Amino acid sequence: MLADPRSLEALDFARVRERLAGQTHAAQAHARALAMEPVSDATTVRRLVTETAEMRTLVRVQNFALSQIDDVDEALEIAQRGASLPAAELRAIADALSAGGAAVRAIREAESVPALGLSRAAHDRHAHHGCDRRTRQRARPRIARAGTRAPPDRPGAG
Repeated sequence: MLADPRSLEALDFARVRERLAGQTHAAQAHARALAMEPVSDATTVRRLVTETAEMRTLVRVQNFALSQIDDVDEALEIAQRGASLPAAELRAIADALSAGGAAVRAIREAESVPALGLSRAAHDRHAHHGCDRRTRQRARPRIARAGTRAPPDRPGAG
């Protein structure tokens, strides 16, 4: 750790983490933001500063934005076990996949963000949220059917 707990308290680092977490769009990102610690390695600091600057450029220049993304990990685990999911869960998965895919495509296609560039393998992992191929194939028809119905009112949807 870069700083001892007293130094972090003096810097009000917990408040910094809370403010950062408040800017996230997914439960996992929120948890990661709250768990962040300062970094002392100069190479890592430069990489993180570059990535942050590029993300800010992407937001400013290309009007990049994310909507709230529901946590679908539990639903994916249930689907991977072969159980059926209700339409609302399928819709949440479809929304998460769509948002993740759009974000990855925007980052891959942006010329002004080379540090954020994603490899094809990273794109595949992000776009499929860790699902195996069989689960995705089985879920596709159900997601399509759920997508033809009006989505339920969910906080942050749309």
